[in-house]
Amino acid sequence: MSERLTVGQKLWKVPGEPRQRKYAGWVEIESVGRKWATTKQRDRIHIETLRTQSGYGYQDRFYLSREEYEEEFRLACAWSLLEGKFRALGARRPSTTIEKIEQAISLLGYDVAEFRAALSREEGR
Repeated sequence: MSERLTVGQKLWKVPGEPRQRKYAGWVEIESVGRKWATTKQRDRIHIETLRTQSGYGYQDRFYLSREEYEEEFRLACAWSLLEGKFRALGARRPSTTIEKIEQAISLLGYDVAEFRAALSREEGR
């Protein structure tokens, strides 16, 4: 995270445990150290990851705004739907080419060279 947290700043808290997400809401930063910030509600947040300190289980997530969370949630849902669509397709379409797959990989921001290297490894099996 590039933006520095400040005392008094409000963050949107989303519980990590899925059944608790209905309790998402605003929290206020009470103190900020080099690595951790503490809220008035006693959450201890890592200032780089914006996650609670946890050795196990679910970690709560914090966002600079509710809109930031909603956009990330929407993107995660869209990605999940896309993954499901590919699984549901079964066989590939006859019009599918390696060039089209590379174009899709590029459009999604992935490294085409990495894909080509993996493809070469698969072809060598």
